[in-house]
Amino acid sequence: YSSSNNGDVSGNHGNFDAWILKIDVNGNIIWQKTIGGSQVDLCYTIQALQDGNYVFGGGTYSNDGDVSGHHGDQDFWIVKINTSGAILWQRSLGGTGLDVCYDIIETNSGQIIACGSTNSTDGNVSGNHGNYDFWINRISSNGTVISSNCYGGTQQESAQSMSLCSGNRIAVAGYSKSSNGDVTSNSGYNDYWFCLIDSNGII
Repeated sequence: YSSSNNGDVSGNHGNFDAWILKIDVNGNIIWQKTIGGSQVDLCYTIQALQDGNYVFGGGTYSNDGDVSGHHGDQDFWIVKINTSGAILWQRSLGGTGLDVCYDIIETNSGQIIACGSTNSTDGNVSGNHGNYDFWINRISSNGTVISSNCYGGTQQESAQSMSLCSGNRIAVAGYSKSSNGDVTSNSGYNDYWFCLIDSNGII
């Protein structure tokens, strides 16, 4: 992300924008895009897709410019762009709390799986266990949300990274402070928390 509007950066919408660059093998910029609205818009992860396009994820506070559908505070933000950086679709997901995306993977069938954290209990979010939970959204290639699941306990959890495993299972890694709910124990403060989740969202 970038708050600049000079040098290598152009098209800033206000405050921080997600900043996407395509560069060649020598590090030269082929194109760059600033994507966002008048508030803070952040990109934390990007994934090349089987259809040749790209999807990136992060967080947004905007509800203007390139962003619509904001729910309040920071939303979990997913944007699909084409090979020239033009937006194909964007989804601002979440509730009135703080929601953010940290990683994205694509399944063999072309579904997009996005993970992060949420402390919302409304809007697109249901089943929160308390405080911040792992939040995992399964989204179709055209941007339709297929399923959303919260995982965690009454303390703080955040999903940071995912990997696709055999049998369409998803390995999710992050941290947890809980020792209840979906979390069996805690050794003190933030523990590394690892989950293996099946295609139905069950741990």
